[in-house]
Amino acid sequence: MIIRAADDRSALELALIENLQRENLNPLEEALGYSELIEKFNLRQEDVAAKVGKSRTVVANALRLLKLDRELQEKQKVKVLCFYDFGFRHFWTSKKPIIEPKDLRGMKIRVQQAKIFGDTINGLGGSAVPMAFGEVITAAKQGVIDGGDLPIVNMKALKIYDVSKYASLTYHNYGPTNAVMNLEIWNSLSPEHQKLMIDLSRAAQAKIREATESVDNFAKAKSELEPLGMTVVEAKVDEFRKIAQQKIWPGYKS
Repeated sequence: MIIRAADDRSALELALIENLQRENLNPLEEALGYSELIEKFNLRQEDVAAKVGKSRTVVANALRLLKLDRELQEKQKVKVLCFYDFGFRHFWTSKKPIIEPKDLRGMKIRVQQAKIFGDTINGLGGSAVPMAFGEVITAAKQGVIDGGDLPIVNMKALKIYDVSKYASLTYHNYGPTNAVMNLEIWNSLSPEHQKLMIDLSRAAQAKIREATESVDNFAKAKSELEPLGMTVVEAKVDEFRKIAQQKIWPGYKS
């Protein structure tokens, strides 16, 4: 019986590893598989990574997302269907381009209504103006703000070129987000319908990521925005990163 138990244990571990090596595995299945290997076989993250042929970073990130999913289920009663990109944020401004941090001095920059966004702009040298997006266009036309920040794809989609002359590629903020479903509704679905929801969410995730990332470079941003009247410039990203590490990151790294 001891030999049989050991054989069964090895077979289960092998089955889990083979499942994790499948193509088109959705992120939730992947994270659950890593978690099961760690919990059932007392493996470390680096052991799991070596067995499935992935980097430790990939395994660690998947487990972080699984932990977040479980926390949201427990605290907010929602089920995460997928995480996707809002992309890197860049400055849009009406008076001058933002090439280096000193260009932000005296500039009133609209930010989302959360502390981290205000801290970022203030730390980089600007003056953050928290504001709902519904007020932004009017505020820009009236001179209440000098600009704001958005991913390139949203500068075009939201027609920010109507109130802005410059798009400065600073890559100073990255915004992931998620799609969620009411947990009670999720739990009421059959396994087949749950899989369908996850698969469709993953397809949407891929489309959003492609739309966001495909224009997030200097050449493509120019081709998208300059015909609409904006001037696209490359900023000194390393200088923004240095200021952020000195003045913003210390307050959040813990």
